[in-house]
Amino acid sequence: MDLNPYSLSLFYQDPLAYLASVIQGEASGLDQIAVANVIVNRINAGYRGGDLGAILTTPKQFTGFQTPGANAYAIAQAIINGDTLPNYAGGALEYRGYQGLVPDHGQHHAEAEGCSTPEAALRRQRRM
Repeated sequence: MDLNPYSLSLFYQDPLAYLASVIQGEASGLDQIAVANVIVNRINAGYRGGDLGAILTTPKQFTGFQTPGANAYAIAQAIINGDTLPNYAGGALEYRGYQGLVPDHGQHHAEAEGCSTPEAALRRQRRM
């Protein structure tokens, strides 16, 4: 068995468990729904071809992997079923536990050094 958490083969062995472990590892409580919203937003935006496996296994995108609880499993199942979840993320394509949601601003444009949004200015300031 491949022990690399970013392995597509590990994802395809049990997509539900893999997705639930990402959701559990990234957040707790209602924030798990926000993480799920970000995943769905990436699918809908065509990130990595809109492929769930490719989205979840891209290195450094989702770094938390924990044994999932019942809530994480239920949220993961809802994503796989295509069910509508409450939207706590708006159009955000990123979630950072220590910063919360990063607004969708031209699909990662807010990370650019020259971006003029207040959020980007704060990120530049933190890096200094």
